[in-house]
Amino acid sequence: MKCIKCRNDNDKSRKTCWFCGVEMGLQKSNESGSAGVKPRSVIPLYLKFLAAIVGALIFAGILAYLSQNQSETDSHAISARQSDDPVVKLTAQIQSQQDAEKHERQQVLDIAQKNTAAIQQLQEENKTLKAMVGADKPVENSKTSDELAAFVRSYYAALDRRDVDAALAKWKASPKNFSALVKNIEYFKVNDVRVRSVDTNHATVWVDVIGKTYSSANSERWMGDIALDAIAPGKWAITSLNLKSK
Repeated sequence: MKCIKCRNDNDKSRKTCWFCGVEMGLQKSNESGSAGVKPRSVIPLYLKFLAAIVGALIFAGILAYLSQNQSETDSHAISARQSDDPVVKLTAQIQSQQDAEKHERQQVLDIAQKNTAAIQQLQEENKTLKAMVGADKPVENSKTSDELAAFVRSYYAALDRRDVDAALAKWKASPKNFSALVKNIEYFKVNDVRVRSVDTNHATVWVDVIGKTYSSANSERWMGDIALDAIAPGKWAITSLNLKSK
């Protein structure tokens, strides 16, 4: 038989290995044990630890799932009980009505604010128009009023024709560079003429005109007062223009 230590052959009758001296009886016992008993498998410690962790996580997940289902079940049960509760129903109806009333009040408030803003804008525009036109005083002599309006219209008609002499004749004193200014006019149109005030020697006429010069790309609208003096009975002359571009 072979020695399990040195693997040399020995006689079966030998009690010890002739080569290494190991007892042959022990070898037989070991050989018989190794032949008759299966060795136990050894599981590493880290695998056991990992398996324990995985098991704990699975258990915790199961508990969380059961807890969530229980919470949802309880919530549904509470909601069902509350929906059947007449106090809860009445409270919900009151809250809904209050919300609707609040929404309606806000809508009314918004409309009122918009209307207030529109009224204020109209008032401001009215003030502007009053400032431009002025508080018209009643002119007792309608003939004089008509003469003044016709005089102013004829002045702008002369400007529209670029008639320097006719336009200059309407002035009490010749303005500077008047000839050049008139020749640069492309057209002038009168929208409105109003006699604001008139007495024996003076008059004020409000005008609204649109004009364009050759040196300008666009036309302009002018509004304001023209001051006139009586130079003879029934004859008037322009003393100043106080017009603003709009």
